[in-house]
Amino acid sequence: MTVTLATFVCVDTEPALDASLYPAIGKTVSSETRRRIYWENALVNCATARRCVPDARVCVFTNDNDDVVLYDTTLHRALNALQVERVVLPFTRFVPPSGAAVKFRNAFYRLNVLRALAHSLRADDAAILYDSDCVWTRAAADLEQQIPQAGLWLSTPRKLFPPHLRYPVQQSRADFGALYRTLDKAYPEPYPIYYGAEFIGARGAALQTLLAQLEIAWARVAEKSVHAPVRLHNGESIYDNDEYLLNFVCNNKALPVTLATGFMRRIQTLEGLRDVRTSDLALRMWHLVSEKRFGLLLLTPQVLQNDSAFWKTPLAEFANYLGAYVGIPKRKYHAPRTPRQEMEFAARMIARRVRAYFVWQKAMWQYGIEKQSRADV
Repeated sequence: MTVTLATFVCVDTEPALDASLYPAIGKTVSSETRRRIYWENALVNCATARRCVPDARVCVFTNDNDDVVLYDTTLHRALNALQVERVVLPFTRFVPPSGAAVKFRNAFYRLNVLRALAHSLRADDAAILYDSDCVWTRAAADLEQQIPQAGLWLSTPRKLFPPHLRYPVQQSRADFGALYRTLDKAYPEPYPIYYGAEFIGARGAALQTLLAQLEIAWARVAEKSVHAPVRLHNGESIYDNDEYLLNFVCNNKALPVTLATGFMRRIQTLEGLRDVRTSDLALRMWHLVSEKRFGLLLLTPQVLQNDSAFWKTPLAEFANYLGAYVGIPKRKYHAPRTPRQEMEFAARMIARRVRAYFVWQKAMWQYGIEKQSRADV
């Protein structure tokens, strides 16, 4: 049986959508630059899939059918050379209402892809949908057997914080439970786990159940947002991140959840917010949330050269090869930077680290005060 490995690239189709924020790319990046970055990331993503799971069906779902010039070739030619399917899918379903979201709007395209997979796969067919900034690092010949026969296969949560600790986005698991009970009074989980949406594996039957639950959740959110979007405790709209809706479904007990622990992980690799582990070299897949504009772009030219180290490095050493570009465990190759750019980069890293420290301290201080006031803790 062939496993479907799917990623996606959704580009802005309306000028007004340029205002949507994509924090990992940068606030001042134009939609055209963002489009190229995401396509280069997706190309590296698909190339690593072709190396590590050569018999898989690899596809990119997109609302973008235009070509892109990449060095001395084009995107169409590069995808064809990798035997990657480019599945054109309009962004017409699960679209946040105008003005209801200020960031990550195009991430809701993921729900359109889940819908397409649910409609196209047979009940026992296996598929994994993951972000374009993920890479495969090791051979996965047994992949089909690892995908559960029932339920969802999800990436390991970033960290299981205490239920009332509002960290890292000033929103606790208890806050999510309260939010979800406004959508469903009988919601069964008071302290939902925050699953990342970067990796979703399932069989066709489970995807059909997931889709049915997403349709119900979407209708409930729309009903509650007629006059104004439902908002989280931290002030964000529920339409600001597709993970908020997905986690409503993943925690409602409709589908069992199996974690991809030891298989893949979301890894922060930039020097300001690193959580790299030596054990990451043993994982089959990395979600490189910090590398969209850094290591992944450095790998693109090598993907396009048939005789490059990308294609010649033995699979047993492939993780070490990739890690040298993305900082796992240490970064060996950097994008060229002027002395001024080096100073600006270092300043941003320090600022991120300082900000992260104070956000954590504030969260712990507030948690301590609220913990003393709760009789049930």
